[in-house]
Amino acid sequence: MQYLYHAVPSDLKDDKLYPLNILKKKHPDLYAIKNAKYEGREEVAQQSIPLLDCLWKDVIFLTAVHPQILLDTYRKAGGKMPHPLQYFQIDVDSLQQENIAVARYLDDDSKKTYELYDAENIKEYSTIPNRTIDYFVDQLNQGHLPLYYAYIPHVLYKGVIDTKDLPIIEVI
Repeated sequence: MQYLYHAVPSDLKDDKLYPLNILKKKHPDLYAIKNAKYEGREEVAQQSIPLLDCLWKDVIFLTAVHPQILLDTYRKAGGKMPHPLQYFQIDVDSLQQENIAVARYLDDDSKKTYELYDAENIKEYSTIPNRTIDYFVDQLNQGHLPLYYAYIPHVLYKGVIDTKDLPIIEVI
């Protein structure tokens, strides 16, 4: 079985994960809070995802990297997490396969390529690139809070995910 992960939001409503553009209609108050992470980088939220025929704000972001590995890597780079974190563990087979794409970063710059999710590539999707570790160290040394998933393949799901029966794992 292959799993994908999404941090459990403290303000989850309806036992569902929504893409931002759906959240805007269903829960405008939450949308305002979640959309704030794009302040100063609004162009990111408007990126097109050609394979899914939608925008960045029309998908839910998942990772194939086990959250404990991500947290351990972040800590080794000098980052601190003050509390345990919880993540939904999502069986990839429970999702509509035609609605899953992966955004991968090219090695030489910040440009992304998109591909349909392929179970055969799970090892690549779940490996933290060296440039992510370098980025963590650089940002932390400058006193900045890094983006936790920088340069890690982003698994993008076009749809809503019901969390009611999903297992939750805790990382410490």
